Formats: sequence, C-alpha cells, structure tokens
Amino acid sequence: MIRSAGTVTGIAAIREQMTKAFADTSFKLTWEPTAADVGVSSDLGYTIGHYDARFRDERGSAQVRTGRYLTVWKKQTDGAWRVVQDIGVQDPVATAP
Repeated sequence: MIRSAGTVTGIAAIREQMTKAFADTSFKLTWEPTAADVGVSSDLGYTIGHYDARFRDERGSAQVRTGRYLTVWKKQTDGAWRVVQDIGVQDPVATAP
C-alpha cells in the first residue's frame, strides 16, 4: 500500500495497518471503480476510482476522508484476482471560507 505517510509492505505490516482501522466499529470504507483494464496477457489489470472513508478520530469526532485510488490486480494460478499494489490519494480537505 502506498500512502502519503509512507509505503506499507508485506502481509504482516498491511494486516497491522488495517487492523487499527477495523478496530474502530464506526469505520466504513466504500469505493467506486470508474475505470478498469486488463493487459493483453490477461493476468494483470487495474482499477481506478473514488473512495470514501468514515471513522472517528482519537477524540471521538466523526471524520470523512475522500480521494482517488489505483489498485493493481494479478490473476493467480487458481484463477482468483489478488491486489498486488494499492495507491490512494486523499482529496484536499475543504476549508471554511
């Protein structure tokens, strides 16, 4: 996973990162693909789109983060598709006029 705070690499590190998010029972992540493509070899593809993350911060205040993402997928020998890279870019936080 590539994030603005740095890259998270490896199953254990990704699991640790996501466990923190999912420990928050208010955490909700939705995403909507807007485009997808598969390479000529039919074993590598990508999706791009918009995401919406809702959670509570350390003070308990409700937060919403939106942004764009690019996910790279690889077809496994059993035919399943698995994520091999995920990159998210948060939308600028709106400021009050």
